[in-house]
Amino acid sequence: MGLFYIDDEYGQAGYDYIKTTFPESGLELVSADAFQKNEADFRSVVRRALARTADVFFLFGYGPAALMVVNQLREQGYRGPLAGGYDLGVAPLRTAGESVEGAYLPLAEGWFSKPAEEFKKSFRERYRAEAEWNAIIDYDALMIVA
Repeated sequence: MGLFYIDDEYGQAGYDYIKTTFPESGLELVSADAFQKNEADFRSVVRRALARTADVFFLFGYGPAALMVVNQLREQGYRGPLAGGYDLGVAPLRTAGESVEGAYLPLAEGWFSKPAEEFKKSFRERYRAEAEWNAIIDYDALMIVA
């Protein structure tokens, strides 16, 4: 398995977790490459990772940079499976197009349900921004402890 992780505390924590727990599950980590969230060209990082011939790539990151890694993997011919965490978000995924075709990404069940639509409407009115689907998870967590 190959891993791409965002080069910040969040990404480092994910890398630290993955490098210990995935091998315990029988997965061999053949590459682990960090990427910068403020860059747009990851072709050299992607080339280096592809040279290590991973069967699957896992992406631990968020935002536009994470999707650029996915796009550039596909540009360089990788057609194998991709997996990632919930933190990629729904809005960026909508802009990713065919590059995320066949990717395994968790999505909150019911994100398109009537209660979720009401939450998104309230969020939009209050914050003048679109809610990412993890906002509803954070809201629920707050309501549990409040």
